[in-house]
Amino acid sequence: MKRKIFALLAGLGLPLLAFSAEHCLAMADAATGKWLVHEGVCDKRLPPMSTFKLPIALMGYDAGVLWDEHAPVLPFKQGYVDWRPVWKQSHDPSSWMKESVVWYSQQITLQMGEQRFAGYVKRFAYGNGDVSGDPGKHNGLSESWLGSSLRISPDEQIAFLRRVVNRELDLKPSAYDMARTLVKWPEQVGGWQVFGKTGSGSDGARDLGWYVGWLELGDQRVVFAQVGDASGMQVRDDFLRGLKVRVAVDGVIPSLMAEQALPGMAVAVTLDGKPYYFNYGVASRETNAPVSENTLFEIGSVSKTLTATLATWAQAQGKLSLAAHPSRYLPQLKGSAIDKATLLHLGTYTAGGLKLQFPDEVREGQEMAFFRAWRPDAAPGAMRRYSNPSIGLFGHAAAAALGKDFATAMDSEIFPRFGMKISYMKVPGHAMPDYAWGYNDGKQVRVNPGPFDAEAYGVKTSSADLLRFVQANIDPSRLEPSMRRAVAATHVPYFEAGPLLQGLGWEQYPYPGTLERLQSGSDPSMTRELVPAKRLPAGSAAGDATLFHKTGSTGGFGAYAVFVPQKKIGIVMLANSVYPNPDRIKAAYAILQQLAP
Repeated sequence: MKRKIFALLAGLGLPLLAFSAEHCLAMADAATGKWLVHEGVCDKRLPPMSTFKLPIALMGYDAGVLWDEHAPVLPFKQGYVDWRPVWKQSHDPSSWMKESVVWYSQQITLQMGEQRFAGYVKRFAYGNGDVSGDPGKHNGLSESWLGSSLRISPDEQIAFLRRVVNRELDLKPSAYDMARTLVKWPEQVGGWQVFGKTGSGSDGARDLGWYVGWLELGDQRVVFAQVGDASGMQVRDDFLRGLKVRVAVDGVIPSLMAEQALPGMAVAVTLDGKPYYFNYGVASRETNAPVSENTLFEIGSVSKTLTATLATWAQAQGKLSLAAHPSRYLPQLKGSAIDKATLLHLGTYTAGGLKLQFPDEVREGQEMAFFRAWRPDAAPGAMRRYSNPSIGLFGHAAAAALGKDFATAMDSEIFPRFGMKISYMKVPGHAMPDYAWGYNDGKQVRVNPGPFDAEAYGVKTSSADLLRFVQANIDPSRLEPSMRRAVAATHVPYFEAGPLLQGLGWEQYPYPGTLERLQSGSDPSMTRELVPAKRLPAGSAAGDATLFHKTGSTGGFGAYAVFVPQKKIGIVMLANSVYPNPDRIKAAYAILQQLAP
């Protein structure tokens, strides 16, 4: 049971990727000291600031200076530290801790006196143990922990917190009980009860913020210390948000992997603009190379969302029109049946009934001959049938409109504009060590070349890069204006077909909607059969909140991307084995419902 519970916390520190190398998140099993997370610079001593209120509370209750949760009440006096208006009033232990009142801390330490105060710090083995204060000022009792002489590293915070949780400081039992009461967070996070204290200040060179404490779930205890260059409250909020995301993801993904026998998964979540990365299993069973957020996966048909973005970006550049017919950019198709459709029809699978795949006899380089001979099953715009040839021709025409081959257009125009630095149409030699192996029936596989493979399912990318693309779809404000217009154009619902609204690349549903509706949109009947399509008027939307999603597979990989802009949430799930689309959707929907109901 312990191993399973602690697995819920592994990787929680990955949000630190948004911070500098000076930051740290450390988490450990309180009983054994085993590191669960240990990321960043965790051995550098820093001023404890208001995190020292926890040691002060333990001292105060043990020494009898503090009595209970609401006594003693101490009045504010002129000359006390009054940085915040709320400090200019009487306070008891509860409000002292809640409002982080510096002067109340100083009154406790002054009542204890230098000898007893220093004795407690030594007994606690707290950091460097230096409570002398500023040189020549004799202010150790009131200032030593506030950017002065007393310093402690995150690793030392963890050691101290373990002694607190395990009650190894030789204090009265009531001291532990009361201190625990004062630092208890009012809400549980994913079933975990949080006990913690923030701290904000400066180490003389930079601002810093702390959040330290422990988590309890049943009889399990996890101690933590996080420090960064934000305020203590922001560090706390980031930690709690990360904990919530981790519990939601770990409550779903390990069981999914076990059920589907998946070798590895990279899961990335964006919530309120912050990325979180969670990695499981191996990229190769043969080498046991672990999955990371930089592992390259084949994303199959999720590539179609990037293909669509290339086309709408060409439109935003004035080089392509969705209303144009393909022969405008591919003259060899003039006069063919496919040329009666528009690029919009091709991009929404409504060109006249193109099937899921090219016929087996069609090889690379023979695509135009296939389209010149093709005969429709329906009029353009009348029926939808999911089709690789359809989106393939759409992407091919978009690249032609830009005067480039498709792979070059993606590498030079799309990936860089979304900050996708390790995304490729063809993985270069230097990146091959990061390229996961796919598995099918236990055998290693990677995608084989095929007609319009690049346009329909050819992108290889990481969870971190694909999450950047998802984040830009949620909030495109940092993109250049033409790319913002391009992203917006991929979000327009053009046709209603069965349970879904079809845009360019993305399929759309009202959120929260129902899991059953989402899954029905990926039913085989929606990929292999003709479904009546209804053209939607301009300004249509799936609902007040819209869920955008896309599944994708190759022979040895399974991918899924989903986001809800109005909830500022998105999820990327990449696996190096194929598994059913309904299971991907179910897993992601469960995470969405926990984080953004």
